[in-house]
Amino acid sequence: MRNTFGYPDGSNMQLVWQETSERMLKSANGTCLKSDYDGTCVYEAPLLKFANSVWLDKSETLNKDYDRIVGEYAMQAYFESPDSSTRVNEWVNKSTNGLIDSIVPQGKPLSPALLAINSIYL
Repeated sequence: MRNTFGYPDGSNMQLVWQETSERMLKSANGTCLKSDYDGTCVYEAPLLKFANSVWLDKSETLNKDYDRIVGEYAMQAYFESPDSSTRVNEWVNKSTNGLIDSIVPQGKPLSPALLAINSIYL
């Protein structure tokens, strides 16, 4: 996530961010904190999830410098195909645990040159 927000390597901010994000993710992992007498979980820790994606048409390529930064988040689809919106919406639905079911019109071709999507689920 540090890379996503552009914190440079080797800076003090990197150490602060790394420690903070590790503590947040460790304490917000959805584990059961308290069980009932029969083993049923009655209190769960919150679940924190980060998801990022950059979508571009399969006919396009990313600039090398930009690809180096967002490469692991890059996804391609044929934007002219109505199925491309389904793929994007499925990703959004999964990354938000079903809280957001769509972000682009379903069944229609995508018109932007690039979609950058991020979500924080808590």
